[in-house]
Formats: sequence, structure tokens, C-alpha cells
Amino acid sequence: MVPELKHRRRLFWVAVLFSTYLVVLLGYAFRSQGQLRAAADARLLAENQQIAVLISDFLVEQKNFALNLAEGHEIGTFLINKALGMSLRYGLNANLDAIQESFRRKRRQKMVLGVPVYERILYFDESGALLADSASGEPPIALPPGAQGESWLLVDATQGRIFATAPVEFRGTPGGTVLTVAPTALLSRYLPKSAEGHGLRQFLITATGQALAAPENPLSEDMPWGALARLPDSTILPLSHLLQGVSGTLSKDYDLVERAPIDQSPLSLVTLASKSALYGTISSRAFLYVASVAPLLLTLAAMWFEHTRRRTQRLEAVVLESNRNRLKLQGQNDDLNREIARRQALEIELRKSEERYRDYVEHAPEGIFVADNRGHFVAANPSACGMVGYSRAELLEMEITGLSPPGLAEKHATLFSKVLQEGPQEAEIRLRKKDGVDIIANLRAIALPDATVMGFCVDITERKQAEEQIHQLAFFDPLTGLPNRRLLLDRLRQAMAVSSREGDYSALLMLDLDHFKDLNDTQGHDVGDRLITEVARRLTESSRDEDTVARLGGDEFVIVVRSLGADESAAAVHAEAIAEKVHKAVAGPYTLANGRASHQSSSSIGVTLFRGQEVAIDVLLKQADVALYQAKNAGRNVIRFFNPEMQAAIDARMKMEIALRGAIRRDELRLYYQPQVDQNGRVHGAEALLRWLPPHSEPVSPARFIPLAEDTKLILPIGEWVLEQACAQLQQWQTDARTEMLTLSINVSGRQFHQPDFVERVSAQIERAGVDPSRLKLELTESVLLDRVDEVVERMQRLKGLGVGFSLDDFGTGYSSLSYLKRLPLDEIKMDQSFVRDITSDQNDAAIVRAVLAMSRSLGLKVIAEGVETEEQRAFLMRYGCEHYQGYLFGKPAPIESSLWLNGDHGDGIRLTRPYLVSPRFHQNEPKAGSATSRVQH
Repeated sequence: MVPELKHRRRLFWVAVLFSTYLVVLLGYAFRSQGQLRAAADARLLAENQQIAVLISDFLVEQKNFALNLAEGHEIGTFLINKALGMSLRYGLNANLDAIQESFRRKRRQKMVLGVPVYERILYFDESGALLADSASGEPPIALPPGAQGESWLLVDATQGRIFATAPVEFRGTPGGTVLTVAPTALLSRYLPKSAEGHGLRQFLITATGQALAAPENPLSEDMPWGALARLPDSTILPLSHLLQGVSGTLSKDYDLVERAPIDQSPLSLVTLASKSALYGTISSRAFLYVASVAPLLLTLAAMWFEHTRRRTQRLEAVVLESNRNRLKLQGQNDDLNREIARRQALEIELRKSEERYRDYVEHAPEGIFVADNRGHFVAANPSACGMVGYSRAELLEMEITGLSPPGLAEKHATLFSKVLQEGPQEAEIRLRKKDGVDIIANLRAIALPDATVMGFCVDITERKQAEEQIHQLAFFDPLTGLPNRRLLLDRLRQAMAVSSREGDYSALLMLDLDHFKDLNDTQGHDVGDRLITEVARRLTESSRDEDTVARLGGDEFVIVVRSLGADESAAAVHAEAIAEKVHKAVAGPYTLANGRASHQSSSSIGVTLFRGQEVAIDVLLKQADVALYQAKNAGRNVIRFFNPEMQAAIDARMKMEIALRGAIRRDELRLYYQPQVDQNGRVHGAEALLRWLPPHSEPVSPARFIPLAEDTKLILPIGEWVLEQACAQLQQWQTDARTEMLTLSINVSGRQFHQPDFVERVSAQIERAGVDPSRLKLELTESVLLDRVDEVVERMQRLKGLGVGFSLDDFGTGYSSLSYLKRLPLDEIKMDQSFVRDITSDQNDAAIVRAVLAMSRSLGLKVIAEGVETEEQRAFLMRYGCEHYQGYLFGKPAPIESSLWLNGDHGDGIRLTRPYLVSPRFHQNEPKAGSATSRVQH
């Protein structure tokens, strides 16, 4: 038993040893596999990191290349010329062509792995407009949103393009954006082509999960691209986690996935790998289990494990050595690349600097002169030669004073010495060209280290001429060359300051040509312009040198007369003498056109005195304008001085105008009605008279507000309102048997009658009210009939065709003519009250009344006598055949609701209930509604 026990114990310990050995062996095998996997993972991560670094360097190169383009000399030259005001037509197109040619040249030079890097290079201005494109003729490319003025990199997987932008700055301000476009296919060239042969699959994706697939390496559509973009950085993970529930070809061929981010870009490198390709042939766990239960295979297992261990060690050593050598080689390669890049950058910068200097000097639009310390020219660019007209060889034989106009050589030599001694100088100088023409140039000169002077010249002759022309247009009248209103105000301000300082009076004369509009309308504006020009010449000749003659516009001139003395009376006499001199100068005959008779002109002049700055400039001009207005009202061709009463009248008129506009808006106007009767006392009609009744003040006389309404054109809306009210009143009368046969007369102003659509307006009002047109009578004054007689007759005929009647108001007070009485379709004439008032006591008035009545009978016209106030007047008129009357004897003008003459019987027509006699002291003259010259009937 003992030997057996010993044998068993031996066997036990052998089993224990074998088991222990087996456990140790299995543990070592598992550890070796783990080390193998770690080494393979480290190699894969290192290789992917190296590829990511190469792609990152490539993308950084895109941004750096765009920045270098943005700092290019050609763009700088373009921006300099643009800042100098050069247009596309005169030079900027050449600069843009130079930029495009530079882009094409650099695009051809830029290669990577034997393939051109860039598809296009573009330059946009500050607003995003395309200025230069290396691929002209191709469809345009817009600047990506958000890239304006920014250094920016975009990888567009949809378009398959890499966009890089760089801002262009010029003297601290934005100058546009440079855009480079490269194909994303270039990035695939950095991926090893042999990866698939080793069981690997590599591709690039964006941060949003878009894949950058090369044409020769299409990608599966069943990959969860969004999940790939969210993988942890530089971590190898099982692919099965991403493909849960998704079946595809990639899941069958690959087991692992890893994402390596690419610095300074939105891209990542994704690698798919199979375990067998990554880790090689690794023992299966079933074999180890078999080895653990099969002692007979223990030795083989031990040999296999030893072989595996040694193989693992060798592989680990190879991987470690490979990684060590790769890292060392990569470090040396990086150092070498950095040194090469540094030297290339220095070489390129030196070459660019030389090219920029040469290109700037040769192609700069400004002239560049270089002279030695003795003042001899030693260099000049083509622009300098073109500026002065000399060739380069001729300039190199000249001194700097050879370009100086007579008398300026010493000044130019002093400026040259100042540059040498004190440094940079800038000045405007005059240069004489080879053909003897002088030009104005802006010179910026600097002293160079080799004791030479470089001058940069720009010809600003045209700019100076343009500035002078702008000044002329801004301050002088283009037709006469006299100062305009702006310069007049400045001269007047100076005159007031001088007057304040010296205590002398000055005068302001405002002159207006009489009837200038008639000349313009009859002979044309060109003749009117010749008259204005000739008047300006005469005014200048008749004024003193220290005085200012200006044209305000149209035919209005102003003269500022200075230094008239400290005594106001003497100054007024002096000013009047000057005004008389100007008045006589303007009054002479003018020959305005060949073959035509000379034109005789006259002028109205308003004068106001001033001393110092007691009144404002606008008030002073207003005073002169008021004086001129009074001169025109005095019959023109006269001189009037300003006085405060004139201004007060003007202010009152302005207040009245404002109040009248408010009265129209607030409906403060009313129509009063005055009866018209026959010799039997029957009322056959009425006249509508306008009244202004403010609610909180006294009524305003028509004599005050109707002339104002005529002048301000407010008579047009007033006349329209009167016509509307009259038609409405006729409509009411037509509904009453007592009043249906009454006629209603309204006064029509000349301004209203000459409106182009006056006939249509009357017709529309009649039709709208539905009244009988024969019951409406329009009263016209002689001033209306005398203006454009043919047009007046034509309109009267059209209205007569509608049935409207006409009455000639205030007959005998104007320029009555039997010739136009025959032509006009009148129904009646109204004898003015100025003749009726004294017919019983004045033989002349009585004779005029008899003559008018006899003439009217012969022409078949009805006569109404206005202003009948006494029975004696009525009896006289009846004796000589007058059958119709109007006046206070029969009734005052009153509102229609209080008209007493409508309260009588209507058996054979309306009769007055009682005569309404009025004392003669109530006579008052006032214009009627629509007439500025007629008198109100009493």
C-alpha cells in the first residue's frame, strides 16, 4: 500500500503539478492574448492618428493658403486703387484681371500626391459680390453664409468640396473675402489603398455623420452614420453595438470600429477592422479547455503555449520596435517637414516681397520717382513717365527741378532737402509736362537708407477741377454765373457782421422783372434765359465791386449794398440812388433774337436798410420781399422802401388766410339770399351772397376775405361749395308751388370759370341735385370775359346747351365793349349800383343809366338794376324801361329760413310782404361770392 500510496501521492502531486502548470499555462496564454490585442490596438491607433495628422495638416494648409492669398500683392494693389477712387473702367478691371491670373497660376502650382489641389479660387467684395474667379466661364459660386469677413473652413460632403475662406483687410477696414474650393476626393488619397487587403476599411465622416466616399471606395448605405459621428475619440469598440437590428455586408466582414478625430476640422477618420486581420491567429478557448481535460495533450499544449508565448513575445517586440521606430521616424519627419516648410516660407516670402516691390513699382497707378541725394532722377515707373510725358531715358538725364514750372524750382529743391533732412513729407505741387501743360500732383516723399529719395505722385488735376466745378455749382447760378441763394446768405451774413463792426448802414435790394412770364410764354424759355443773362450782366456792371449781385431764381435778383454811411437818412438817399441806377440799367432795350424787334423790359425793386445784426437774415429778406410786393401792387416799374406798416399788413393777411382755411374746414361759411323783383313787385328770383360767420366773433366782411380767397386759390373749393348749396336750394324750391319758378343767381370767379373741368362740374352738380338747369344763373364779371374770349364763349355755349343762364355783373365799371357783348350768349346784364345810387341827383349817372337801358333793349338783353334803395330810384328806372330790380328797398340779404319775402301770397307769383327801405348810410361795398371786384347788392 505504501508504494501504491506513494505512487498515488506521486500521481497526485504530478496531477497537482500538471494542474498547476496547466492553470499557469492557461493564465499566461490569456495574458499573452491580451497583450497581443493591446499591441495591435496601439498600432492601429497610431497608424490612424498619423493619417489624421496628415489630413489635419492638409486642411490647415487650405486655411493658410487662403490667408496667403488674402494678403497677396494683387489684391492689395486693387484695394489701394479702389481707395484712390479709380473706377472699373479706368484701371480696376486690370487689377481684377491680375488677381485672376495670379489665382490661376497658384492653382496650377498647388499639387498634392500628383493631383491639383484646387478646383477654383475666388475673391468677393465686402457685400459678397464676386470680383475675381480663377475658373472664369464656369457657373458662379456664391459665398457660403456666415463666411463673410471670417477665416473659415467648411467640408461639404453633399457637394464633395472643401471651402476655405480668409478675410481681406485694408488699412484696418474689411476689403472682402478670398474663397478656395478643393475636392474632398483629395482627402481619400491620404487613406492607405492596401487597407482592404489587410482586412481594414477606412473612410472619413463629418460631425453630422455625412460620409466622404471616394468613387473607387463606395460605402454601404446601411451604416448608422450618426452613431459613428458620436463614437468616443480614439477608442476601438465592437461594431455589433452600432448595428443592432441592422443587417448588412459590413457587419459580416468587420467586427471592430474606431473613430480618430482630425484636429482643426469637423472630420473624423473611421476604421472598420476584422479581429482576425487585426489580431492574427489566436488559440481558441475550446482548445484550451480540451487541453485542460486531456492530460495526454498537455505536452502538446505546453509546446503550443510555449510557441504561442514566444510568438507573442516576438510579435510584441516587433510591434514595440515598430512603434518605437515609427515614432522616431515620425518625429524626425516632422522636424524635417517643419524645417523645409520654414525655409520654403522664407523663400516664398522673399520672392513675394521682391515680386510685390517690382509689380508695385512697375504697375502702380501712381507715379513713382527715385532721385539720388543730388536731385538727379535714378528711376521712374511707367505711370510716372506717362504722367509727365517723358520717357524713362529722358527722365534719367534730368534733375527734379527739370519738372518745375517757372518760379517753382527753388520751392521744389527746398522740399527735396527737407525730405533728406527731416524725413517723410507730403505736399501738393505743380509739375510741367513735356508738352508744356501744368498739372497738380499730390506728392508723398520718403528718404531711403541709401540716401535716395522716393516720391509717390498722383495727378489730382481733374479732381481739383471737379472740386472747383462743384464749388461753382454749389454757390453760383449756372445760367448767369451770379452767386446763388446759399452764397448770398453767406455774403449777407458777412455784410451784417461788417456793418455791426463799423456802424454803417447797408441796404438789401430785391428786384423782379415785370411781365417776365409773358415773355417766356410767348417767345420761349430760351429767349427768357437770354434776357435773364443780359439783366445779370447789366446789374453787375451797374453795381460796385464791394457789392454782391445774386440770383434767387426765376427773374428775381438780390443786391447787397455795403457801407452807406452811419446816418440813416443819408444811407436811404444813397440806397435810392443806387436803386435808380439799377432801375435805369434794367429798363434799356434788349436784343434777344436776330430778326426780332428789341425787347423793352422794366423792373420792380424793393429796398430795405439794415445796420448790424439787429434783425435775422430771413427777416431781412422778408422785408425786402414785402417792399417788392408793394412795388408790384403800385403798378410795377417802381421802387419801394420797406416800412413796418407793410409787414403788419402782410402778417394780417397771413392770419386771415389761416383763419379762412379753418373756416372752410369748420363749415363757417353761409349763403344769404337777396330777392330780385319785377316792376309789379313780384319776386322772380334771388342772388346768393356769401357770408363768413365765425361762431365766437363778429362776421367777417366779404370785402376782406373774398380777395384773399382769390389770391390763395381758396376760391375754388368755396365756389364748388356755393354751387352745391345753390343746387340744393333750387331742389327745395322745386317742391313748393310758390317757389318752383324762381331763378337763383350765383357769382363765379374767373379762376373758377377757367378750370378745365368747370362745365363738367356744373353739369354733375345739376344732375346730382336733379334741378331744372334753366333756374340756375351764373353771374360773370367783365374781367372773366376779357381773358381768353374764345375759350369763354365756347364754355358759355356748352353751359347754355344745358339750359344754364348767364348774367353780366357790374356792367359799366370795367372795360365793357359792345363787340364782345354781341358774341357772348348773355341773358341779362346787371347795372352796377354806383350808377343807380345818384341817378336822381347826378345828370351824368342818369345819362349813363338811360344809355344802358336803351342799348340793352336794342340787344335783346334783360337789365337788373342793383342797389335800388328808394322809391325815387325805382320810379326813375321804371320811367326809362327798367323792369327788374334788386336792393335794400326790396330786402336785405338774409338766410333762406328767415327770408321775409317768401312769406307772401302765390296767386300770380310771390309778392313782397312789405318794402324794406334802408338809409343810404348803410351803403357798403363788398365783393360777392366768387368775385374779387364786384360789389354786394343792398
